[in-house]
Amino acid sequence: MAGRTAHGLGILAAAMAASAACAAAARAGEAAAEGGGIREIFPKAIPSVAMTTFYVEQENGAKNKVHAIGVIAGAGGIVAIHNSLFPKHLPLERFSDIRVKYRLDLSDSREVRAEYLNRDDDLQAVLLKPSEKYDEFPRPVEPGNPASLQAGEPVFALALLPESYGFFPTFCTGFAVRWIDKPKDLLVLTPLLGAQAGSPVFDAGGRFLGVVCFDPLPSKSYRSFGAPLTTVMPAGRLAGFFENPTEKKKRPWLGLAHLQPLTQELAKATGLPDGSAGVIVGQILPGGPAEAAGMKAKDIIIRLAGEKLEAKDENGVRACQERMKELRVGEPVEMALLRDGKETTIRIVPAEWPKEAGEAPRYEDKTLGIVVRELLYWDKLENLLPMDTKGLFVQYIKPGSWPQLGGLSSGDILQKVDDVALGAGPDAIEQFKKAAADLKREKKKKFVMFVSRGLRGENSTYINVEADWDKAPEER
Repeated sequence: MAGRTAHGLGILAAAMAASAACAAAARAGEAAAEGGGIREIFPKAIPSVAMTTFYVEQENGAKNKVHAIGVIAGAGGIVAIHNSLFPKHLPLERFSDIRVKYRLDLSDSREVRAEYLNRDDDLQAVLLKPSEKYDEFPRPVEPGNPASLQAGEPVFALALLPESYGFFPTFCTGFAVRWIDKPKDLLVLTPLLGAQAGSPVFDAGGRFLGVVCFDPLPSKSYRSFGAPLTTVMPAGRLAGFFENPTEKKKRPWLGLAHLQPLTQELAKATGLPDGSAGVIVGQILPGGPAEAAGMKAKDIIIRLAGEKLEAKDENGVRACQERMKELRVGEPVEMALLRDGKETTIRIVPAEWPKEAGEAPRYEDKTLGIVVRELLYWDKLENLLPMDTKGLFVQYIKPGSWPQLGGLSSGDILQKVDDVALGAGPDAIEQFKKAAADLKREKKKKFVMFVSRGLRGENSTYINVEADWDKAPEER
């Protein structure tokens, strides 16, 4: 769909903006009633959606049960839910007892166990697949064409009622506002009161238009509406992921931050000619591809992979960011820059996005009441630490544990346990395990931990720990 010209969907009239929040549901309900509406759509849509439940274990061991609605994304009963339900700071083993309930109709449903399959954070989707046999899975969703909707046409989102109503599925109604194809395809609706992120959206014919998402609107002009508008990740953008559900996507990373448009005011202030456009780079992240390619803060990107960047406002910056997401890891790309008013060209090689917290190796020592994980690039960047900083990130510290009573906190960077200095990467975890085992074997009543704390480690300190080996921490 990328690059398609708009299909005539204009922004609704100003009169509608003033009354959208209160009138949308009523008007959509009237429109639906004229054609049989929800009573006709419900039985068409229900077989192509699924109800999912699973447990999420938090750092303190507490388990929360999650209820969510998903769509049948592929053959074999693969289901897509919103990625926010699988937070990336948690490892996959924290998600358990995943179950999917397929509804053949309002009265007949089947529940099977399922497991995590894949995720695409650009599409805000996580895929689950059944892990046990099932006689016949419901059909995947029948895609519609959201680009063909006219402004004011009714749409219907399937959502879950609160727990007091048994999480029963229900429809929310709204209107199409506009189809956007730049910087990427996006459907804009009037507020869908009651819909959740990941709620599937259907047209009046029961065809799947996409899912409710968190994409910010690309223009300030939409903020004049009287209530927050709803954005929908269109079916066309999801189709490739649904068709290739096991393909692991490598997310490219250039090491750029704080991008802003070269507005006419900025161009004039920096002495550039009228009509100049581009993306100003605010920060070059340490150790990234941009730094390796020789980029500098205040460089202005004017072409990326031969494509001119017409970035004069926030929409242009988003278009640039979307183009960067399409780059391939390891494949060099040319970038034209303006630096001190002169054009220069560099070759930059996108790297794979640095590891996230949920992907990092971790270790829990129940005796000490501490969970540590590998120290990541993002931890060092957030704390303004050198990239060669060593140690482990303290992910969780149990209240009342010996280290916690001594002053250890979540977010500290543990660099030394007694006389054992911790290294970098997975080796640091093995070193911590050995140091902890030595403490237990010797039953040391007093030992010391050294931690880096605060920006640039300015509040680094020694933690004096007193252990009572006569009582297990769980019994205190």
